[in-house]
Amino acid sequence: MGQIVNGVKHRYVIGSLNDTIVPTELTLKLSQQLNAPFYALPDSGHFLGDDGINELPLVLQLLI
Repeated sequence: MGQIVNGVKHRYVIGSLNDTIVPTELTLKLSQQLNAPFYALPDSGHFLGDDGINELPLVLQLLI
């Protein structure tokens, strides 16, 4: 994790509160390990098309 923290200036972790593949607790733990803000999105599943997710405006907003 240290290489990521030292090598990546802007870090963000995004998770869904109803992800059936990755539990929110693990995503939160990752954000803590990366010292990165955690953005919790409601009702987004695992960010798959089958979950109805075709765009992630938050990601675009964070990148620009």
